[in-house]
Amino acid sequence: MGRIKATTWLVLGAATLAAVSTWAQVAEVRRNSNLRRDPSTSQPPLRVVTPPERVEVPGLVLRNGYYQVKTEQGEEGWLWARNLRVVEAGAVVGALVELSQATNLRPSPGTAEAPLEVLEAGTQLQLLEGEAKNGYYRIRTASGAEGWVWGQNLIFGVKPRAEVAKVEAPAPQAPEPKPTEAKAPPLEVAKAGVPTATADVSMETPAAPAPTATLSPPTATQVVAKSEPTPPPSPQIAPRAAQDGLKPGMILDATTAELAKGLLPPEIWQHYARGEYVSKIVHYPVGNPNWEKAFVEATNENADRFTVDDRGTVIDKTTGKQPEYLYGIPFPHIDPADPQAGVKVVWNYYLATWYGGNSHTRTRLMMMNSKGVERELGAEGWFLFYDGQAPKYRRPNPMNLQSQFLAVALSPLDTQGTAVLFWRYRDPDVRDSQWAFVPALRRVRAVSPANRSDGYLGSDISSDDGYLFDGKPQEFRWRLLEKREALRVVDPESLPPNSIKPRPGKEGGWDSLLDRSGYYGYENPGWKGVPWALPQGGLALRPMYLVEAVPHDKYYLYGRLVLWIDAETYAGAYHQKFNWKGEHILTYAVLGVPNHLTPDGHETVPVSTQTWAVAENFKMKRATLAGARYDAKSPFDRRVHIDPSIFDAGSLVRFGK
Repeated sequence: MGRIKATTWLVLGAATLAAVSTWAQVAEVRRNSNLRRDPSTSQPPLRVVTPPERVEVPGLVLRNGYYQVKTEQGEEGWLWARNLRVVEAGAVVGALVELSQATNLRPSPGTAEAPLEVLEAGTQLQLLEGEAKNGYYRIRTASGAEGWVWGQNLIFGVKPRAEVAKVEAPAPQAPEPKPTEAKAPPLEVAKAGVPTATADVSMETPAAPAPTATLSPPTATQVVAKSEPTPPPSPQIAPRAAQDGLKPGMILDATTAELAKGLLPPEIWQHYARGEYVSKIVHYPVGNPNWEKAFVEATNENADRFTVDDRGTVIDKTTGKQPEYLYGIPFPHIDPADPQAGVKVVWNYYLATWYGGNSHTRTRLMMMNSKGVERELGAEGWFLFYDGQAPKYRRPNPMNLQSQFLAVALSPLDTQGTAVLFWRYRDPDVRDSQWAFVPALRRVRAVSPANRSDGYLGSDISSDDGYLFDGKPQEFRWRLLEKREALRVVDPESLPPNSIKPRPGKEGGWDSLLDRSGYYGYENPGWKGVPWALPQGGLALRPMYLVEAVPHDKYYLYGRLVLWIDAETYAGAYHQKFNWKGEHILTYAVLGVPNHLTPDGHETVPVSTQTWAVAENFKMKRATLAGARYDAKSPFDRRVHIDPSIFDAGSLVRFGK
């Protein structure tokens, strides 16, 4: 099919800033797509547009997830944006553009380097180059700063509101579109929309993700049944929702829930639709994991250093062996076509979690029904990580361990003294070692690693949950489902800089939970939602990877897991669990927590003013809420110096007395 002729470029030198310029924007149809009269599915489509047809996209007008287009036959209408690939943006050098949402200003056209700053939604910028590179445009801000911004966040053809540093425009040329391979562009943030289709040939659903960062873990050999269990069927991912009207400051509740449909796991969205959850939409800037310089440098070096083997173990490309130590995000660039992309994302999550450091906490675990707390447990726990630690926290590792964990029940009396101990090995051929001490038996017993999926002391939180997921990656089959925008629960009060307190004593560390209480639903008089809700929490729109895991062990309690992981900070958000028949059973949701600079200016530590980790069993209509301090003096510390000798069988007996 012939190419569409480019429309005339109007360039008026310095007057460009005060006038609306004309471009030629050309897009290639990537898959069969319905041409519609308006940007919705309310009316039948005009016809089906098929690849490799090209269409004009004047001004790149985007509404409800659809681009306004003009076909070669002169038809005008709307096509689902994710079914198109813009091949010629044709923007005028010197023209004004405006950001549709908060966006990273980057030093280069990609995500390999840390952002220079975050530009607010509505910021007007000037184009320095007319063509995008890797989906990014080179721009200049009103203050004169130059860099690259993600093209999908730009609105073209805007009128000036503030003075922007000027740039001379070259003589206009009519660009001739070049045929290119039909592949999805890299995604920094995939915009949300409402995909629907009435014709089999036109699937108005988001295209396959193009994740841009990944991570790789150490792997462990799996002890697998002779015949590997058949994975359960994969339910459909919820479609995207329109974001029109979903703005920071608004309240998401039963009256506004439709605006967020498709931006949350369906079971979580139902809580808002029924008024059982209520949250304020908050601004949570993209582009600021706030990692230390050494961690960022290690991340950049890792890009060309590591890969994963066929079992998912992180290996050095040069030696083909597992590195002695992992530090920094191991896979800062994710290729969506890589069959190992899923496990790499999970390893990025692990390294980002370990960056927060060893932990020592004394907390409450509350088992709830729809009316309130049924039973409350007290527990003390220690996590020691051997990978991912800043140099001052690293420990000798003669046993080649990856992590160790000790938990002791403090209350009530019928559980007091019950203790569990876990060792995870870096060697892919060695399974986890686990022991338990039950006071009534006065014995330490070995426990099968398969039991890690079972609930702790009758709760719905398991050993494989941790900060979101704590299973051994090599014991699962991984698949990257997609990258999308999603809403996640965050602590609005932890976004401004907070004063962090060092923990006195030989363990040291930093108190990562600022003094505050009364923020759970059941603690608020007059609260009408579910008791485990977080009314003072916020919802932030974040780029998110969805990764599927299927266990190799047929005795694992769940047949399929779906992890929702922040695509920039790699912090976990949601952990959905399905039985072996494919039925959704449980979702574990955790709070997003940013890193804060310590008073000495040398470290950054994850700190919040409230804590929230909820495992909700939708079959049994109950939930377990974890994380609140056991009492006012209880530790909730990260980056703690822990003596490894605490992680032995003798400790189980000592704490059990």
